[in-house]
This record gives sequence, structure tokens and C-alpha cells, in this order.
Amino acid sequence: MKSQLASQNREITAWKKVSEKYRGMFENAVEGFFQTSPEGRFILVNPAVLRMLRYETFEDLSQNIQDIPSQLYLHPEQRRDFITPLEKFGFVKGFELQAYRKDKTVMWASLSARAVKDKKGKVLYLEGTAEDITPRKEAEENLRRNYDVQTILNALLSLSLENVSIDALLNKILETLFSIPWLPNRQGALFLAGRQSGIFSLMAKFGTSDLDVCSQIELGKCVCGKVALSKKMTFSNCKNKSYRHYCIPILYEERTLGILKVDVPKNQEPTDLEERFLTSVVRIVAGIIVRKQAKEATLESHRRLEETIGELIEASRQTSIHQERLRVLGVMASGIAHDFSNVLTPILGFTDLLLSNYNLMNDKEKFTRYLKLMKASVEDAINVVSRLRNFYRHNENPDFSSSVNLNLLVKQVGILTQPRWKNQAQALDVHNTFKTELEKIPNISVNKEELREALTNLIFNAVDAIVQKFSENPNSKMRKGTIVIRTEWSNENREITLNEPESMVSLEIIDSGVGMTQEVRRRCLEPFFSTKGESGTGLGLSLVYETIKKHHGSMEIESEPNKGSKFIIKFPPFFSSEKNFEEKKETFPKPLLNVLVVDDEPMVREMMVDYLSGEGYTVETASNGFEGLKRFKDGKFDLVITDRAMPEMSGDQMASRIKNFSTDTKVIMLTGFHGVLGDLKAKPEEIDLILSKPISLSSLREAVLQVIPNRLPVVRK
Repeated sequence: MKSQLASQNREITAWKKVSEKYRGMFENAVEGFFQTSPEGRFILVNPAVLRMLRYETFEDLSQNIQDIPSQLYLHPEQRRDFITPLEKFGFVKGFELQAYRKDKTVMWASLSARAVKDKKGKVLYLEGTAEDITPRKEAEENLRRNYDVQTILNALLSLSLENVSIDALLNKILETLFSIPWLPNRQGALFLAGRQSGIFSLMAKFGTSDLDVCSQIELGKCVCGKVALSKKMTFSNCKNKSYRHYCIPILYEERTLGILKVDVPKNQEPTDLEERFLTSVVRIVAGIIVRKQAKEATLESHRRLEETIGELIEASRQTSIHQERLRVLGVMASGIAHDFSNVLTPILGFTDLLLSNYNLMNDKEKFTRYLKLMKASVEDAINVVSRLRNFYRHNENPDFSSSVNLNLLVKQVGILTQPRWKNQAQALDVHNTFKTELEKIPNISVNKEELREALTNLIFNAVDAIVQKFSENPNSKMRKGTIVIRTEWSNENREITLNEPESMVSLEIIDSGVGMTQEVRRRCLEPFFSTKGESGTGLGLSLVYETIKKHHGSMEIESEPNKGSKFIIKFPPFFSSEKNFEEKKETFPKPLLNVLVVDDEPMVREMMVDYLSGEGYTVETASNGFEGLKRFKDGKFDLVITDRAMPEMSGDQMASRIKNFSTDTKVIMLTGFHGVLGDLKAKPEEIDLILSKPISLSSLREAVLQVIPNRLPVVRK
């Protein structure tokens, strides 16, 4: 009996030693050990687990955590992912999750566990180990964030090489900046210093509305303005806002180029990584801005230099012909006066008819026809001045605004020139017959005013040739002349094929005048060549030929002395899928539009308001680009009509910023500078249409309908 008790005591003592050994290992282990019930309550943990979760005692832990999934897991749904392999395989290894510590901070843990079951296979409890892997996870996150930072910085450097405007570039910079995944709020704005000292204007924004961001920042005012003054980054609260923000000055050689504002949630504190990242960003942005501004300044200098060189070349060329022009100056003066007399004659004549016979006003058709002919004469007078002034400026892009019914134009010119070929000729005892032989022809694509002027010039030449014939033969008894204008088209029964000789529309002007020698016929198209002495300028036929060439036409001359002359002019037909033998009546459906007119000339603004208001549009005006931009931001406009050359901000710059705010808004630019835009070929991408000054109501009406055809106004968000 005594030996049995002694044996039992030895066993108990040995068990206690083993128990104390393993308890020591359990209590002092760096790795956490735990037991939990299948329902999610702690049964047993070692001190390492308490340290991980920052609890003092097991009692403190078990009282605070009575449901592990909902109270301990950052993502409670992960409990099912943890339990499933335990139920299926009996163990799980290296399961990573995020858990709340007692102080509500978040840690990362790696769990390995097994399910302890009874003989019937029922899970009694779960036991396993826990390892705090927060430092490793933070290191991995820092590596990933550093990689993201380097990727974004490289992308920003690549942006500096793109050939886009500075406004577009700044928007791309913000898009790239906020593509980084760990910036929480993903919204902000970028301001740049402008020409006005101490003012920083909003140039780009991302993820924020117009109401949430200032349009301007004044130096020293508000948080961002103070940052621009102090040149130091600031992190601050926004009044009445659900976020805080970083304000970072964009510096270059101690100059504040602008301000970057980045918003973060209101409960977030600044981090060292974010501050270092944003500091690197603004350094790159500063370099991009300086490089872009320098490039644009260089391009502007080159443009001005090219303009100056072009002007010098043109001045030199003009000097080379100065002596020749001086020689013909007297001839030109009398000739121009003569030409103006011709275009003023129908104006004066039809005005006298209307004033002397009020009954004509009751004849609506005739009254309207007189007014149209008078208007056409005024347009021709303007055209003569313009063509004379720009004779040597070759315009490769004439205004082919619409298809023209040539037969109708011939009839109109015949009536318009009647005072010359009939009345004035009769005063010289020359009796002319004017005939038209007009066949059915398709329309042609030409500038109606220029072609009308050319036809008028040819008819006047025909009259002069007939008068000259009888002046050289004063004893002639049959002082009668004939002028015939004939149109034809040999391709009437076939489809229209552009630029094929057999498909060209032919116009012939035939006179019975004095005719030309071979030498005169060879030189008659040269500028300043004239056979009329002081009665001609020597520019008439040259201008006619220039007009025909610009419209892709050709001209041949058949003439012999004392046998008259024939001018054969050919134009390609107007190419259209529709039948174009009839002159379509011009109709102008009027969309309802809100229009902003920007021009530094008060009279131009007043005229445009009258033009557009008369068309039923709502019109507002601004006297410069800055005012126009402000009015645009404050209002809702479907169309902006702007001058190009304005002080402080050009029409191009204003249009670019308008397009950044609203790509749907259409912009029409008016310009009075011939050749500044490369004969209208180099149209800036932000301009929808360019019109040359002066403009008429019809050309403005057509321009509006071209950019905004038949639609209701756009409501800009």
C-alpha cells in the first residue's frame, strides 16, 4: 500500500513538473496560443495574444470580446472563411486577417489552428497559434505605395512631353495625380498665377463641382492665399465642409507659380508619405509649367517673328513695284472713280425712280427688285475696294458659301449694268443690244459677289470695246453694237463628274467691239496692262482672271481686230446628290439660343446685339476676354462669338478656357486680320468656325446655323 502511494506521488510530481514546464512555455512564448469555442468565444489565450490585442488580463479580454466575428474582426465575413477549412479538413494554416485591438487600432494577424473533436466527430473547441504580422504588412504596403508614387511621378514627367495647351496639360496632371489608389478623397484643384499680380486663377479641377472651389485666390487671403505668401505647405480644415485639405505652393526659384489643393476626409490626419508624395508632385509640376510657358512664349515669339518677316518681305515686294504704281497712280485714280460711278449709277438711278414715282412702292415685286439691285451695287463697291487692296494676297480658300444659279446671276448683272451698256452708250450715239442665250445648266460653287463683280467687269469691257470701235471709225453710219452672254452644259444627260472638260459649265461673253491684236490678247491679263489710256486702271481683266482661277475655273479669249471678242469661261458644276438646277430659296430655321458676344469695339458689340436680337436670340456682351470668361461662368450660353485680337486675353485663350468648362458650347471667332490665321487654314481646335470681318447679317446667320443647326439651347451643368 505504501509503495503504491509512493508511486502515485512520484507520478503526480512528474506530472506537475511537466505541467509547469509546458505552462512556462505557454506563458512565455512569443507566439500567441488560443482556444476558442465554435460559437466564437475565447476559452484560453496566452499572454502573447493579450499583448497583441493590448488587453491586461484574460478576464478583461473575455468580458470585452464575447463574439469574436463581430467584435474582433475588421471584416466579420472572414470568420466563415476561417471556419470552413477547419470543418472540412480539420485544420487551417497561415490565415491572414485584420483585427481590432482594445484601443480600436487595427492589426494584421496570421492564424494557424486545428479543430479538436470528440469521439463522435463533434467540434469541442478550436486551438491554434497567432502571429502579429502588422510590421510585415505595413512594410509591404509602404513598398506598394512607394511603387505607386514612382509610377505617378514618371507619368507626370511623361506628360511634360505632350504637345497640348497648358490648360489641357494641367487637367491631365490632376487626372494622373488622383489615379493613385490610396488618396482617399480623390478631389482637388490647381491654381496658377496670372497677369494680374497677386491673383491665382483656377486652371483645372478634379472630382469637385464649380460650387465647391474658388475661381480665384488672392495672395495672403484665405488658407491657400496665405500658403502662396508663406511658400509653405499647410494642412487645414475647411469651414462648413466635410473634408480637410492640403494646400501646397508650386514654387520655382522662389517664385510662387501656383497652388495645388488636395482634399482628404475630415477625420483623416496628414501622413508623412502623403506630404512627401505631394511635395514631389509640385516640384515636377513646377518644372512642367515653366517648360510649357517657355515653349508657348517661344512659339509666340516665333509667330511674331514670322509675321514681322512676312511683313518685311511684303513691304520689300511692294517697294519693288512702287515706281510702277506711281506711274499709273493718276490712271488708277480716274479709273477707280469711274468704277465707283458705275456701281453708284444704279443706286442713284433706282433711288430717283422711287422718289419721283411713289406708286412704285405699291408694286411690291418691282420695289423689292430695285432694293436688291441697290444692295448688290453697294456690295460690289465694297468688293472693289477689298479686291484692289488685296490684289496680291492670293486667297487659296475663297468662300464657296453656297451653290449659285449662274443663269439667275447673269440676268441680275444684265439689269444691274443696263445704265452702262444702254444709257451711257446712247449718250455717245452708240446703240447696244444685250442678249442672253441661257441653257439649262447645273448650279456652280462660287462666291456670288466675286462672280457678279467679274461679270460686271467683262460687260463694261465689252461696252468700252464697242465704243472704242466707233471712236476709231467716226464716219460709221451703223453705230450699233451687240453683247451676248451665253451659258451651256454639254453633260446635261449624264451624271456630274467634277473637273472633266466635257462636264464643265460654260459661260461666254461675246461683243462686237474693236477686238484685240495678238499682242494685246497675250498681255491683256497682266496687272496694270491697259489699252484704254487714262480711262482704265489695267486691273479689270486681271481681277476677273484671278477670281476665275480661285474658283477652279478657266478662261480662254478669242479675238481679232475689228471682229469683236469672245471670253469663254468654264466652271466645274456644284457636286451634290440632289438635283441642283433650281435656285433653292434660302430659309433659316432659328434655334433658340443664348449668345455671348465678346469684342473690345463698342460699335461692333452694338451691331452684333442688333443682328442677333433681331434673329430672336438672347444676347449678352463683354468688352474683353476676362469679362467674357466671367460672364460665361455666371451664365448659360449655347454660343460664344468673340473677336480674336483683344487686350490682356485673346479670343483664342478665352475660347480654350470656355471649352474646358463646356465642350458643348460652340465658339465662332471674328477676325479682321487678313493672313494672320494662315488664310484661315490654321484654325485653333477650340474654335468651331472663323468669320472674316466685315460680316453681313446673312453670313452671320449661316454661320450660327452651321455650328448649331436646328436645336434647342444646351443647359450647361
